[in-house]
Amino acid sequence: MAKSPRKTRLTKAMATRLKASRIAAGFETSEEMAAELSLDAPTYRRYERGESVPQIDTLEDILRITGKSADWLLFGMRPRPPFGRPPNPTTD
Repeated sequence: MAKSPRKTRLTKAMATRLKASRIAAGFETSEEMAAELSLDAPTYRRYERGESVPQIDTLEDILRITGKSADWLLFGMRPRPPFGRPPNPTTD
Protein backbone atom coordinates (compact mmCIF):
# COMPACT_ATOMS: atom_id res chain seq x y z
CA MET A 1 0.00 0.00 0.00
CA ALA A 2 1.39 3.40 -0.98
CA LYS A 3 1.85 6.19 1.53
CA SER A 4 -0.63 9.01 1.37
CA PRO A 5 0.73 12.40 0.24
CA ARG A 6 0.07 13.76 3.75
CA LYS A 7 2.00 10.95 5.43
CA THR A 8 4.88 11.42 2.98
CA ARG A 9 4.97 15.17 3.67
CA LEU A 10 4.90 14.71 7.46
CA THR A 11 7.57 12.00 7.36
CA LYS A 12 9.91 14.08 5.17
CA ALA A 13 9.46 17.14 7.40
CA MET A 14 10.20 15.09 10.51
CA ALA A 15 13.29 13.66 8.80
CA THR A 16 14.59 17.18 8.17
CA ARG A 17 14.07 18.14 11.82
CA LEU A 18 15.65 14.86 12.96
CA LYS A 19 18.84 15.61 11.03
CA ALA A 20 18.93 19.18 12.35
CA SER A 21 18.45 17.98 15.93
CA ARG A 22 21.23 15.39 15.54
CA ILE A 23 23.66 18.04 14.32
CA ALA A 24 22.61 20.52 17.03
CA ALA A 25 23.22 17.80 19.64
CA GLY A 26 26.82 17.49 18.45
CA PHE A 27 26.61 14.31 16.38
CA GLU A 28 28.38 15.09 13.12
CA THR A 29 27.39 11.89 11.35
CA SER A 30 24.35 9.68 11.26
CA GLU A 31 26.64 6.78 12.17
CA GLU A 32 27.54 8.48 15.48
CA MET A 33 23.87 8.98 16.31
CA ALA A 34 23.01 5.42 15.31
CA ALA A 35 25.72 4.10 17.65
CA GLU A 36 24.41 6.26 20.51
CA LEU A 37 20.94 4.78 19.90
CA SER A 38 22.31 1.22 19.55
CA LEU A 39 20.91 1.03 16.02
CA ASP A 40 22.58 -0.06 12.84
CA ALA A 41 23.51 2.93 10.69
CA PRO A 42 21.30 2.04 7.69
CA THR A 43 18.22 1.98 9.93
CA TYR A 44 18.96 5.44 11.32
CA ARG A 45 19.77 6.83 7.86
CA ARG A 46 16.31 5.70 6.70
CA TYR A 47 14.83 7.88 9.45
CA GLU A 48 16.81 10.91 8.28
CA ARG A 49 15.80 10.31 4.66
CA GLY A 50 12.13 10.02 5.59
CA GLU A 51 11.91 6.44 4.36
CA SER A 52 10.95 5.07 7.77
CA VAL A 53 9.93 6.35 11.19
CA PRO A 54 11.41 5.25 14.50
CA GLN A 55 9.64 2.95 16.93
CA ILE A 56 8.24 4.75 19.99
CA ASP A 57 11.07 3.61 22.30
CA THR A 58 13.67 4.80 19.79
CA LEU A 59 11.80 8.09 19.44
CA GLU A 60 11.94 8.52 23.21
CA ASP A 61 15.71 7.95 23.14
CA ILE A 62 16.13 10.47 20.30
CA LEU A 63 14.19 13.10 22.26
CA ARG A 64 16.25 12.46 25.40
CA ILE A 65 19.58 12.59 23.55
CA THR A 66 18.77 15.69 21.50
CA GLY A 67 16.79 17.58 24.14
CA LYS A 68 14.02 18.26 21.65
CA SER A 69 10.29 17.96 22.30
CA ALA A 70 8.03 15.49 20.55
CA ASP A 71 5.85 18.42 19.43
CA TRP A 72 8.79 19.94 17.60
CA LEU A 73 10.37 16.79 16.19
CA LEU A 74 7.12 15.27 14.93
CA PHE A 75 5.16 18.36 13.90
CA GLY A 76 7.48 21.38 13.98
CA MET A 77 5.49 22.95 16.84
CA ARG A 78 6.84 24.63 19.93
CA PRO A 79 6.02 22.77 23.16
CA ARG A 80 2.74 23.76 24.74
CA PRO A 81 2.70 25.30 28.21
CA PRO A 82 1.83 22.99 31.10
CA PHE A 83 -1.85 22.52 31.85
CA GLY A 84 -3.27 25.17 34.16
CA ARG A 85 -0.87 27.90 33.06
CA PRO A 86 -2.17 30.33 30.44
CA PRO A 87 0.27 31.07 27.62
CA ASN A 88 2.41 34.17 28.08
CA PRO A 89 2.62 35.96 24.71
CA THR A 90 5.98 37.51 25.60
CA THR A 91 7.68 34.18 26.35
CA ASP A 92 5.54 31.43 24.78
